[in-house]
Amino acid sequence: MHRFLFLNSVRGPAYWDVCIGRQAESSCTGSFDEMQLWWMEQELMRPEPVFMFFHNPVYSDSWYTVWSAVGNSFKVVSADAFYTLAETYPDKIRAIFVGHGHLWAEDTLSGTIRVYETSSIGDGMGSPENINVVSVDPAGGTFSVTRY
Repeated sequence: MHRFLFLNSVRGPAYWDVCIGRQAESSCTGSFDEMQLWWMEQELMRPEPVFMFFHNPVYSDSWYTVWSAVGNSFKVVSADAFYTLAETYPDKIRAIFVGHGHLWAEDTLSGTIRVYETSSIGDGMGSPENINVVSVDPAGGTFSVTRY
């Protein structure tokens, strides 16, 4: 059995920071508030593995090449306690799915957690076929992501 955790990456304090390269605009940077992080840790302590879904991309292992077009101000801030939790429970997190950059990209976090940034339908040169399907084998614990 797997569980799906939907988190709000624009609920933490960094959300109100001024965007990098702007004078007054905020609401670019992702972060999680303390209550949400507490809940996330309680969920990660349970025996079942999880898939996580939230809006802002993370600083993944190859973030400098994969999400360079998105810019640092659009990611979950690097000092966020989310990263500590992910590194503490890497065996519980099967994959993380994010958006915000309107790109298709794959990477890892901490060398083992798969990270996928998914495009919106209509992105990718205007293609209406920009759909991603995640198939999970509950018995074997494996999953695959297919793009259509």
